[in-house]
Amino acid sequence: MNVAEGKKKTTMLSMETKLETKASAIFGDIVRSQAEEGAGEGTSQQETPDFKASRGWFEKFKKRTGIHSVVRHGEAASSDTKAAEAFVKTFDELALQEGYSLQQVFNCDETGLFWKKMPRRTFITAELKRLPEHKPMKDRLTLAFCANAKKRLPMKCLLVLDNAPAHPPGLEGYLLAEYSFIKVLYLPPNTTPLLQPMDQQVISNFKKLYTKHLFQR
Repeated sequence: MNVAEGKKKTTMLSMETKLETKASAIFGDIVRSQAEEGAGEGTSQQETPDFKASRGWFEKFKKRTGIHSVVRHGEAASSDTKAAEAFVKTFDELALQEGYSLQQVFNCDETGLFWKKMPRRTFITAELKRLPEHKPMKDRLTLAFCANAKKRLPMKCLLVLDNAPAHPPGLEGYLLAEYSFIKVLYLPPNTTPLLQPMDQQVISNFKKLYTKHLFQR
Protein backbone atom coordinates (compact mmCIF):
# COMPACT_ATOMS: atom_id res chain seq x y z
CA MET A 1 0.00 0.00 0.00
CA ASN A 2 1.45 3.39 -0.99
CA VAL A 3 1.20 6.64 0.98
CA ALA A 4 -1.81 7.96 -1.00
CA GLU A 5 -3.80 4.75 -0.51
CA GLY A 6 -2.89 4.72 3.19
CA LYS A 7 -4.11 8.30 3.66
CA LYS A 8 -7.33 7.52 1.78
CA LYS A 9 -7.98 4.45 3.96
CA THR A 10 -7.28 6.45 7.14
CA THR A 11 -9.67 9.19 5.99
CA MET A 12 -12.43 6.65 5.27
CA LEU A 13 -11.97 5.00 8.69
CA SER A 14 -12.11 8.41 10.37
CA MET A 15 -15.28 9.27 8.46
CA GLU A 16 -16.88 5.96 9.40
CA THR A 17 -16.03 6.52 13.07
CA LYS A 18 -17.56 10.02 13.06
CA LEU A 19 -20.73 8.84 11.31
CA GLU A 20 -20.99 5.88 13.68
CA THR A 21 -20.73 8.22 16.70
CA LYS A 22 -23.36 10.58 15.30
CA ALA A 23 -25.67 7.71 14.34
CA SER A 24 -25.32 6.23 17.83
CA ALA A 25 -26.19 9.58 19.41
CA ILE A 26 -29.26 10.02 17.18
CA PHE A 27 -30.37 6.45 17.89
CA GLY A 28 -30.00 7.02 21.62
CA ASP A 29 -32.04 10.24 21.46
CA ILE A 30 -34.85 8.46 19.60
CA VAL A 31 -34.94 5.57 22.07
CA ARG A 32 -34.91 7.92 25.08
CA SER A 33 -37.67 10.02 23.52
CA GLN A 34 -39.81 6.93 22.99
CA ALA A 35 -39.06 5.78 26.54
CA GLU A 36 -40.08 9.15 27.98
CA GLU A 37 -43.32 9.08 26.00
CA GLY A 38 -43.96 5.57 27.29
CA ALA A 39 -43.22 6.66 30.86
CA GLY A 40 -45.69 9.52 30.50
CA GLU A 41 -48.33 7.03 29.48
CA GLY A 42 -47.65 4.85 32.54
CA THR A 43 -45.50 2.19 30.86
CA SER A 44 -42.11 1.06 32.17
CA GLN A 45 -39.01 2.89 30.96
CA GLN A 46 -36.52 0.67 29.16
CA GLU A 47 -32.76 1.03 29.07
CA THR A 48 -31.19 2.35 25.87
CA PRO A 49 -29.81 -0.62 23.88
CA ASP A 50 -26.29 -0.52 22.53
CA PHE A 51 -25.94 0.58 18.91
CA LYS A 52 -23.03 -0.18 16.62
CA ALA A 53 -22.97 0.87 12.98
CA SER A 54 -21.62 -2.06 10.96
CA ARG A 55 -19.93 -1.72 7.57
CA GLY A 56 -23.13 -2.91 5.90
CA TRP A 57 -25.10 -0.20 7.70
CA PHE A 58 -22.52 2.38 6.64
CA GLU A 59 -22.69 1.30 2.99
CA LYS A 60 -26.50 1.51 3.00
CA PHE A 61 -26.31 4.90 4.74
CA LYS A 62 -23.98 6.22 2.01
CA LYS A 63 -26.37 4.92 -0.66
CA ARG A 64 -29.40 6.55 0.98
CA THR A 65 -27.76 9.93 1.57
CA GLY A 66 -25.68 10.07 -1.60
CA ILE A 67 -22.40 10.86 0.18
CA HIS A 68 -19.19 9.59 -1.41
CA SER A 69 -15.45 9.72 -0.92
CA VAL A 70 -13.38 12.25 -2.87
CA VAL A 71 -9.69 13.12 -2.98
CA ARG A 72 -8.93 16.65 -1.87
CA HIS A 73 -5.89 17.91 -3.73
CA GLY A 74 -3.22 20.10 -2.18
CA GLU A 75 -4.08 23.31 -4.03
CA ALA A 76 -7.78 22.98 -3.31
CA ALA A 77 -7.08 22.43 0.38
CA SER A 78 -5.21 25.75 0.66
CA SER A 79 -7.46 27.92 -1.51
CA ASP A 80 -7.91 31.54 -0.45
CA THR A 81 -11.64 32.18 -0.90
CA LYS A 82 -11.52 35.85 0.18
CA ALA A 83 -8.72 36.66 -2.27
CA ALA A 84 -10.65 34.90 -5.04
CA GLU A 85 -13.79 36.95 -4.31
CA ALA A 86 -11.75 40.18 -4.32
CA PHE A 87 -10.14 39.23 -7.65
CA VAL A 88 -13.55 38.66 -9.25
CA LYS A 89 -14.51 42.26 -8.40
CA THR A 90 -11.19 43.56 -9.75
CA PHE A 91 -11.60 41.56 -12.95
CA ASP A 92 -15.17 42.81 -13.49
CA GLU A 93 -14.08 46.43 -13.02
CA LEU A 94 -11.15 46.00 -15.43
CA ALA A 95 -13.27 44.27 -18.07
CA LEU A 96 -15.88 47.04 -17.80
CA GLN A 97 -13.35 49.90 -17.97
CA GLU A 98 -11.30 48.44 -20.82
CA GLY A 99 -14.29 46.98 -22.66
CA TYR A 100 -13.03 43.39 -22.86
CA SER A 101 -15.44 40.88 -24.39
CA LEU A 102 -15.50 37.09 -23.95
CA GLN A 103 -13.45 36.70 -27.14
CA GLN A 104 -10.73 38.94 -25.70
CA VAL A 105 -10.15 37.17 -22.36
CA PHE A 106 -7.64 34.29 -22.46
CA ASN A 107 -6.38 31.95 -19.76
CA CYS A 108 -3.08 30.09 -19.95
CA ASP A 109 -1.82 27.32 -17.68
CA GLU A 110 0.91 24.67 -17.80
CA THR A 111 0.77 21.01 -16.86
CA GLY A 112 3.03 18.00 -16.93
CA LEU A 113 2.13 15.01 -19.11
CA PHE A 114 3.77 11.62 -18.54
CA TRP A 115 3.11 10.61 -22.10
CA LYS A 116 4.25 6.98 -21.68
CA LYS A 117 2.59 6.37 -18.33
CA MET A 118 0.17 3.44 -18.13
CA PRO A 119 -2.78 3.15 -15.71
CA ARG A 120 -1.99 1.51 -12.36
CA ARG A 121 -5.13 -0.68 -12.53
CA THR A 122 -6.22 -3.07 -15.28
CA PHE A 123 -8.10 -6.36 -15.82
CA ILE A 124 -6.42 -9.79 -15.93
CA THR A 125 -7.73 -13.27 -16.74
CA ALA A 126 -8.72 -15.83 -14.11
CA GLU A 127 -5.56 -17.87 -14.85
CA LEU A 128 -3.26 -15.02 -13.79
CA LYS A 129 -2.76 -14.47 -10.08
CA ARG A 130 -1.06 -11.10 -10.38
CA LEU A 131 -0.03 -8.52 -12.95
CA PRO A 132 3.58 -8.84 -14.14
CA GLU A 133 5.86 -6.20 -12.63
CA HIS A 134 6.94 -3.31 -14.82
CA LYS A 135 8.88 -0.13 -14.26
CA PRO A 136 6.69 2.97 -14.69
CA MET A 137 7.70 5.31 -17.49
CA LYS A 138 8.63 8.81 -16.33
CA ASP A 139 9.08 10.50 -19.71
CA ARG A 140 7.52 13.93 -19.13
CA LEU A 141 6.38 16.76 -21.36
CA THR A 142 5.40 20.25 -20.23
CA LEU A 143 2.29 21.46 -22.05
CA ALA A 144 0.83 24.96 -22.12
CA PHE A 145 -2.93 25.32 -22.57
CA CYS A 146 -4.39 28.64 -23.63
CA ALA A 147 -7.91 29.49 -24.77
CA ASN A 148 -10.62 32.12 -24.68
CA ALA A 149 -14.36 31.76 -24.13
CA LYS A 150 -15.08 32.07 -27.86
CA LYS A 151 -13.37 30.73 -30.96
CA ARG A 152 -12.81 34.03 -32.76
CA LEU A 153 -9.34 35.58 -32.28
CA PRO A 154 -9.40 39.32 -31.47
CA MET A 155 -6.74 42.00 -31.85
CA LYS A 156 -7.13 43.00 -28.21
CA CYS A 157 -6.35 40.49 -25.48
CA LEU A 158 -6.49 40.15 -21.70
CA LEU A 159 -4.28 37.21 -20.69
CA VAL A 160 -5.04 35.75 -17.24
CA LEU A 161 -2.14 33.85 -15.64
CA ASP A 162 -1.47 32.33 -12.24
CA ASN A 163 1.47 33.42 -10.09
CA ALA A 164 3.76 30.50 -10.97
CA PRO A 165 7.53 31.23 -10.95
CA ALA A 166 7.55 30.78 -14.74
CA HIS A 167 5.27 33.84 -14.99
CA PRO A 168 7.46 36.73 -13.80
CA PRO A 169 5.90 40.09 -12.87
CA GLY A 170 6.10 42.68 -15.63
CA LEU A 171 5.73 40.07 -18.35
CA GLU A 172 4.18 42.66 -20.65
CA GLY A 173 7.54 44.44 -20.82
CA TYR A 174 9.13 41.37 -22.41
CA LEU A 175 6.57 41.14 -25.21
CA LEU A 176 7.53 42.21 -28.72
CA ALA A 177 6.00 45.39 -30.13
CA GLU A 178 3.74 43.39 -32.41
CA TYR A 179 2.11 41.86 -29.30
CA SER A 180 1.54 45.14 -27.48
CA PHE A 181 -2.21 44.54 -27.66
CA ILE A 182 -1.84 41.87 -24.93
CA LYS A 183 -2.49 42.89 -21.32
CA VAL A 184 -1.50 40.44 -18.55
CA LEU A 185 -3.54 39.96 -15.37
CA TYR A 186 -2.25 37.70 -12.58
CA LEU A 187 -4.39 35.59 -10.28
CA PRO A 188 -3.84 36.05 -6.52
CA PRO A 189 -1.83 33.32 -4.72
CA ASN A 190 -3.74 30.18 -3.68
CA THR A 191 -6.77 30.90 -5.87
CA THR A 192 -6.13 28.81 -9.00
CA PRO A 193 -8.50 25.95 -7.99
CA LEU A 194 -11.27 28.53 -7.64
CA LEU A 195 -10.53 30.91 -10.52
CA GLN A 196 -8.27 29.23 -13.08
CA PRO A 197 -10.50 28.24 -16.04
CA MET A 198 -7.98 25.63 -17.21
CA ASP A 199 -8.27 23.90 -13.83
CA GLN A 200 -12.03 23.47 -14.32
CA GLN A 201 -11.54 20.03 -15.92
CA VAL A 202 -10.07 21.40 -19.16
CA ILE A 203 -6.61 19.95 -18.54
CA SER A 204 -7.92 16.81 -16.80
CA ASN A 205 -10.27 16.08 -19.72
CA PHE A 206 -7.39 16.45 -22.16
CA LYS A 207 -5.37 13.87 -20.22
CA LYS A 208 -8.33 11.47 -20.19
CA LEU A 209 -8.79 11.83 -23.95
CA TYR A 210 -5.03 11.42 -24.48
CA THR A 211 -5.04 8.15 -22.50
CA LYS A 212 -8.08 6.93 -24.44
CA HIS A 213 -6.38 7.72 -27.75
CA LEU A 214 -3.19 6.02 -26.55
CA PHE A 215 -5.05 2.72 -26.00
CA GLN A 216 -6.84 2.98 -29.36
CA ARG A 217 -3.56 3.02 -31.29
